[in-house]
Amino acid sequence: MEELNEKGKTLLKQGDVAGFNRLRREYREWTPDLRGIVLRGMNLRGVNFRKALLAKADLSEANLSGADLAMADLRGADLRRIHLYGANMWGANLTGADLSRARFSGADFTGAILIEINLYPEDLMGIVPTDTET
Repeated sequence: MEELNEKGKTLLKQGDVAGFNRLRREYREWTPDLRGIVLRGMNLRGVNFRKALLAKADLSEANLSGADLAMADLRGADLRRIHLYGANMWGANLTGADLSRARFSGADFTGAILIEINLYPEDLMGIVPTDTET
């Protein structure tokens, strides 16, 4: 799996989302270990990070619009000014993540773990909860 992780990291750092997603389809049982990866400012639109290990990753200012981050481990990740428009964040663990100035209109945070996140109140403007209890 280490070889797959290295290949995946290389593809992502080159901005080759299609290649990374193809690798995910070919190796369906693979859980990418991308902990600590630096992808600051990258265009990763539509990337498949489902169940990926992204703890302490630097995704600040990256474009992950339409990305699948369902059940991803994003604990302590730097997500400042990230673009998550329409992203699937279902069940993602964002404990301790920095989401300040993030843009996530249309993103689905149903079941996401949002403990001790850094977020400004104005970042929530226009957000409609998708899973609320009365």
